[in-house]
Amino acid sequence: MLDIQRELASAVKHYWKTRALQAKRQGSSNGVKDAGNRTAVTGGK
Repeated sequence: MLDIQRELASAVKHYWKTRALQAKRQGSSNGVKDAGNRTAVTGGK
C-alpha cells in the first residue's frame, strides 16, 4: 500500500518548487514580469 503522507508531502513540495522556479524564470526572455503572485502561476511565460 502507498504511504499517503509521504506521497502527499512529495506532491506539495513539487508544487511549491515548480511555482518558485516559474516565478524566477518569468520575464527572462523579454524582461517583463507579471504583478504580484501572478508571476508564479502563469507558467513562467
